[in-house]
Amino acid sequence: MPSDADSAGPIGVPRLVPGAVPLLGHVIPLLRDPLEFMDRLRDHGPVVRIMLGRVAVYVVTDAALTHEMLTARSRSFGKGGRLIEALGRFAGNGLATVADGELHRRQRPHHQCVDVAVA
Repeated sequence: MPSDADSAGPIGVPRLVPGAVPLLGHVIPLLRDPLEFMDRLRDHGPVVRIMLGRVAVYVVTDAALTHEMLTARSRSFGKGGRLIEALGRFAGNGLATVADGELHRRQRPHHQCVDVAVA
């Protein structure tokens, strides 16, 4: 696993957030206080890399970039796989965990109303 010294990564590879430990990655701080951990990710850049065990996970922390990914470029960014399925079983199917497809299309109008109300 890369060390904190390698956190900048090569050009085009999102920065590895410091604090990963061998074999566990960032699991301990994520489990200890998930909201604080996720909130502090933005201090490390608009797109960062965390380790969940030995699996690299890329997290977008910039609101404008997230909006672009979910709207204008949504077809370029597939969502799903083992991590999303596992999170969906744990947290239910919400904005962050529902994969692409029919369920996403059914839920999308509900999420758009929430976005407008919060904005």
